Amino acid sequence: MANRLDNSIPSATKFLGSQSIIYYDQDNSGNWSTGDGLVIEGGTNNGVYNPATDQIIINTSTGISIGETGHSILQNSGELLKILFHDANSNGRWDSGEDIVVDVNGNGVYNP
Repeated sequence: MANRLDNSIPSATKFLGSQSIIYYDQDNSGNWSTGDGLVIEGGTNNGVYNPATDQIIINTSTGISIGETGHSILQNSGELLKILFHDANSNGRWDSGEDIVVDVNGNGVYNP
């Protein structure tokens, strides 16, 4: 049985507007590569890392410093990225430990 990633299943959830994803392009390649980082921003959504409100998902090879500005906010691309998460506790927000998925082909089904 396929795992659905659409809104008909509560555990496949879109990130809230109050939870943007900051991308840190460590090597300035413009593409995802080893050493790049991701942060879930839960505070002001200004693209700047604040450990009081934000959660590092993937740290960069050199670490993300307090106040460091990301290279882009992925949520600005909206539906094009199809970034979802498994809301294991059904609280409507991403929490540390919950899986993040990108539905690359947009079919709403987990394809390993």
